[in-house]
Amino acid sequence: MDRHRRSEGDLQVVVVPTGADSVQLAVIGEVDCITSPRLKARLWWALAEFDPRELVVDLSGVSFLDSTGRGALLYGWRIAQRHNCQLTVADPQPRVLAMLRIAGVAAHLGLDAAHS
Repeated sequence: MDRHRRSEGDLQVVVVPTGADSVQLAVIGEVDCITSPRLKARLWWALAEFDPRELVVDLSGVSFLDSTGRGALLYGWRIAQRHNCQLTVADPQPRVLAMLRIAGVAAHLGLDAAHS
């Protein structure tokens, strides 16, 4: 798919309450400079709407994540910290996990302990 013709709609972010104090975001697609604002918005909305103690971002459906996607995840992590919420990332594909590790943010997102 031509990156220049893609739109925010190419990224799906499904928000699912998973318990009294937890929410999961299932992210599907590519997270880049075009789609990362949608991820940021959904992270903010989930935290504001549900006020969870735990927010899990499922990246199993993400085939590509660039630095703006990483920034969106860190934005969500910072907002979650302010809401006394634990944000963790789950099931990233190997190349996404490698990028998060290289950037030095995997531990912030709860990945290094679970994916050693």
